[in-house]
Amino acid sequence: FAADQGGHKKEEQEEISSTSSSGT
Repeated sequence: FAADQGGHKKEEQEEISSTSSSGT
């Protein structure tokens, strides 16, 4: 469960970074 959560969290962070960069 911890490993799965970590992977999901990483994906979410990447999405946020991409949106923040191209969501101005």
